[in-house]
Amino acid sequence: MTRPLMLGGVVFNEPVFTANSLNVVFPRAPQIRRLSNAFEDRLASRYGQPQSIPVPDNLDPQVPRIVFQSMGGHSQIVISQVAISLNVNYDSEWTTDSAKRLAYLRERVSLVYELCGTAQTNPVFSGLTTRVRLSSDSPDEEILSRLVHVLGIANAGANLSEVSVRLSSVVDDKFFDNITVQSYREWPPGDDATVSRLPVGEARSRGIELVQDFNDRYAFNEGSDYHTSASVGSEIVELARGSLDSWVARVREG
Repeated sequence: MTRPLMLGGVVFNEPVFTANSLNVVFPRAPQIRRLSNAFEDRLASRYGQPQSIPVPDNLDPQVPRIVFQSMGGHSQIVISQVAISLNVNYDSEWTTDSAKRLAYLRERVSLVYELCGTAQTNPVFSGLTTRVRLSSDSPDEEILSRLVHVLGIANAGANLSEVSVRLSSVVDDKFFDNITVQSYREWPPGDDATVSRLPVGEARSRGIELVQDFNDRYAFNEGSDYHTSASVGSEIVELARGSLDSWVARVREG
């Protein structure tokens, strides 16, 4: 059961983790689409048949070439000429059960790196993006006041409508810990009108959202012979979790 936390006049519900994306980047592999069968063999127990994207090999290497959808429908693996990405969308108890999410990521990290081996690529850096929301039934002005206080930007001005701040830190001379802290509002689905009206008072959900990108590109940028690995990917999962949990606590406790 979700229980609210009330501090300083703002009531927050339990944090809801909505999505993760693990990205492993490697030098361009122009022929990677030809390995579709090999990828399918490796993923057969967890993912359905691949969808091959019919684009020329000389097109933008970041454009997806192969997409796998998981059997349960909550994750997909996207393969381009320069990256393999695992994209996960959480629902039901997964949004609030950190143990389930962590176990899932730990398992899939090794799988993504195994696919890099199948492609005979030597990955250079990798990163994990996480999105979490703290919803609130408190008024918008109280939510924004809390956010301004947490971020230490009391001189931001009056009559604020939204707040979004991005911070980037270097961790252990190896990782970037990028965090975006922002207010959010979500409205019910609209009709088919070309332009939808979005009155503030009709938002069905509001609160604070954290979007974290934790990666080892700093080590890649600074070291000419640096390459990432499955063990580094596992390290990213653990360090990112600790940092983001700290930010969630900071926002909730003010």
